[in-house]
Formats: sequence, structure tokens, C-alpha cells
Amino acid sequence: MMLTLPLAGCLGGEEVEPEAPAPTVWDFERPELTWYHMPGAVDAWGNDSLVLEGRNAPFHAMGTYYGIGMSTFEPTMGITESQTLFMSS
Repeated sequence: MMLTLPLAGCLGGEEVEPEAPAPTVWDFERPELTWYHMPGAVDAWGNDSLVLEGRNAPFHAMGTYYGIGMSTFEPTMGITESQTLFMSS
């Protein structure tokens, strides 16, 4: 009996922890009025076949869309190196 005590617990199976799912770019809750899309109105939400890394990686941002009085839903926006914002339709 004294020889078996040091072996207690050594003969049981190892506990295997479940592997955590790999993070994706879609790990945040999508705002109700937000549509992530690619050119040609291709839905991007949850599309894991897209290579979204490096300079192409999306990031979660909170914001509000305000109409700018132009006839289109999405104005064209550009930011220069001097941090000047230009908007056109």
C-alpha cells in the first residue's frame, strides 16, 4: 500500500482543455444600421474567405452618419496627409 500512494493520480488520463476558437475580424456585435460591404454590393459580414489583414484589416469603430445634404447615401470621402477631410457626391 505504501508503494501505491506515490503513484496515486499518475495513472489517470490527462485533462485536455478545449481549444479556444481562433479570433476573426467579425468578433464584435454588428450595429443594426451598419452594412459592411465590398465593391459591387457584395456583403462582407462574416465572409471568412476574404483576406482581411495588414492594411486591409477592418477595425471596430463607433460613429454616427449625418446627412450632408447630398443626393447619395454614401458620399465619397478622402483624407489628405495634412489630415484635411474632403467629401463629395
